Amino acid sequence: SFMLSKDLVAIRQWFAEQDPLKHTSKVFELANLKYVIMTNIPFDEKEAACWVKPDAKIELANSSFAESDKIFVQSYCATRFRTALRIDPLLKGDWGTISACLKARGLPQTLDGAKAFLRAWAKVYQPEYMMASTP
Repeated sequence: SFMLSKDLVAIRQWFAEQDPLKHTSKVFELANLKYVIMTNIPFDEKEAACWVKPDAKIELANSSFAESDKIFVQSYCATRFRTALRIDPLLKGDWGTISACLKARGLPQTLDGAKAFLRAWAKVYQPEYMMASTP
């Protein structure tokens, strides 16, 4: 088998030929999984751009992105792939990262701005929980 021979080209070709939803269903069944949790990092510009437009602003008054700024089209099964809101910079006190993200989203670089930032992303991700990895 190409797996045992570690034929990377053949392995990639095999995966490319699979229907993603059917393959996911099979993997979940074999692993006896109901769902998995994805970590989502709103402080990572590249990742955030998968969910909202890069220049999207957050309205401070309602802690929300405009609907027209949301670009992520759900093509995965949300009941199987749930989300977590990752907040590492907050727990590390990384004000440089936090401040840059608030500024980029048109928010004041204050505690109120940080609250609006988290609330807006919570509305986008609909997370199961918040998480962080600390040293």
